[in-house]
Amino acid sequence: MRRALIVTAAVLLVSSVSVAAASAKPNPERSWIVTLAPGAKGNRKAMVDAVDGEVDHVFKKVLNGFSFRGTEAAARAIARNPAVQSVTPDGVMRIAEPAPDGIARIAASAAHAAGYVGEQPDGTPVRIAIVDTGIMATHPDLAANVDVDQGINCIDQTKSPADDHGHGTHVAGTAAAALNGVGVVGGAPSASLVAVKSINAAGSGTDAEIICGLDHILALYQADGIPTVVNMSLGEARAEGAGCDSSPLHQAICRLESAGIVVVAAIGNDSSDGSNFFPAAYPETIAVSAFVDLDGTPAATGCDFRIDVFFQCDETLASFSNYGSRVDVTAPGTWITSTTLGGGYGDNSGTSMASPHVAGVAALLLGANPGLLPGEVKDILRDTGECPDGSEAGAATCAGHGQWQMSAFFGGTNPDPDGIPEPLVNAMRAVDAAAGAVPGDARPTVAIASPAGGAVVSGAASPITATATDDNGVSQVEFLVDGASIGVDTSEPYEATWDTTAAPDGPHTVAATATDTVGQTRTAQVEVVADNAPPAVAITSPVPGEAVSGTFTVTADASDPSGVARVDFAVDGQAIGTDDAAPFSAAWDTTGLPDGPHAVTATAVDNTGAQASDQVSVTVDQSVPSHAAVGYLGFGSDGRWGQDGFSASSAAKSFSWPGADSFEVSIDVEVGA
Repeated sequence: MRRALIVTAAVLLVSSVSVAAASAKPNPERSWIVTLAPGAKGNRKAMVDAVDGEVDHVFKKVLNGFSFRGTEAAARAIARNPAVQSVTPDGVMRIAEPAPDGIARIAASAAHAAGYVGEQPDGTPVRIAIVDTGIMATHPDLAANVDVDQGINCIDQTKSPADDHGHGTHVAGTAAAALNGVGVVGGAPSASLVAVKSINAAGSGTDAEIICGLDHILALYQADGIPTVVNMSLGEARAEGAGCDSSPLHQAICRLESAGIVVVAAIGNDSSDGSNFFPAAYPETIAVSAFVDLDGTPAATGCDFRIDVFFQCDETLASFSNYGSRVDVTAPGTWITSTTLGGGYGDNSGTSMASPHVAGVAALLLGANPGLLPGEVKDILRDTGECPDGSEAGAATCAGHGQWQMSAFFGGTNPDPDGIPEPLVNAMRAVDAAAGAVPGDARPTVAIASPAGGAVVSGAASPITATATDDNGVSQVEFLVDGASIGVDTSEPYEATWDTTAAPDGPHTVAATATDTVGQTRTAQVEVVADNAPPAVAITSPVPGEAVSGTFTVTADASDPSGVARVDFAVDGQAIGTDDAAPFSAAWDTTGLPDGPHAVTATAVDNTGAQASDQVSVTVDQSVPSHAAVGYLGFGSDGRWGQDGFSASSAAKSFSWPGADSFEVSIDVEVGA
């Protein structure tokens, strides 16, 4: 099986003037990234010439520094220069291998029909920079959108950013293939495409080559102010610290985000937690997982098999996709049809293909509202996304709106490993929200203070409280249960009461929607359990009137929306045992009791302390043989049936057990060689 992967050699980037050994070989040459101290104007060439190195890339915008090739000894020597803040080994990034369809599934086609195509109100295209293997600029579906004058080749700056691999061309088509009546259409069909070649023909690129590309993108943005989206379908799993100074690459990403550039990145294809997969794991990016869509509609059509990623099931998260709390949104990423080298079309799968879906939608948002900040774009994409139950998220995740399943490589599905349902991007809802947003005026923040998620609530006046803030003031907070309003509060502390007795016992979604003074909103929600009725309990053994003897196992079924804390068992009011986990049971020694009637009771206690009981009357009769005996019946060495007090005739298929009128037999036949 060929799995869709975004893998690289792991390189630890550290913000320090000390440089860790990069290899066991004595002083091998390699690439290093030098970050100069703020305001430093060190002579780069002189520094590198003094240690017999060679300057590679010079960074002026996203990073004050440069990269060079040289030995570890050379790196240590440069690190001692007072103008140098840090010297770190250059890392290696590799592209995310393959991905599929989805423009219709994310309602991008509807957005196009409504006039949102990636152009600003004055007709100027939004820019999408594809940091990848380059773009085939002459492809019939891309030629109209590729800005050949703005591209850069950071692998070899003497050459054009032509694609010599195919990955970048496929990604570019998903982001912005032209709406021209032929081939495919991208998420933002009128956006301009800028080829930033930071990945080579073998599918890898260093941190320095990627930073070179980001440096170029920021220079373009500073020169013309055109709203810009960066797509990074690449990455590496590695350890990094927190904050923008955790690595030169992180510093560069932070610089782009703070300047107003939206960065979208693939979360990786290792079927694992993506919290250490960079650059997607940086909080300044929009991290994208891969979703399976087989027909462009929300209807689940079953599973399909292809050799590249084996079984994938419609309307699930892709089996190969990374997951975790750093994922912001999901988008189609399985068997995506897009542009290929040579002017044709083909399918690929991976988070590499999911990411440009989101980059295209982000460009639609900036076209509808060019003043949106990167954080506002992220919020809109998440809040307007589609949840597993088909509803709009209204929050950063779809908590309280169902759970996605994840496809299994060998067929079927498994639960989402992280249990966090990320929203599926919905372009139409997103552009509508973007068109009505107020650029530069952040939407309010809101959080439900109580009850906590998963809490059990009860009573006719269960309190709900929330906190809300906004840079210009909060006008109101509306409280809702399962989408129905239960109250509005216009001043702190924001609160409402909920009559849970009017709702059925079981799970419910509690939400608080804050509205600021200009009409912008944000919603927080938690799922709670209403429980006003006592638990249900029923004794399953013995049955009423049953005659029992010896040591007898009493069993009961019990259930409650809040969960059953325990079941207490008693006979004639005297405790015989307690069980706190299903199946609930207790052993009853009847031998010390007189023959005759006795009352058996099971009392269930739920997690709110409410309780309920069931009782049956039985007869103790020690003349009745205990039916708790257990034996193994099989063929003996003499070819006859029998063992442990049982005897049988194999020919007649009859069995006998001294002292019993009837009994149950389980027969396992084992045939040896």
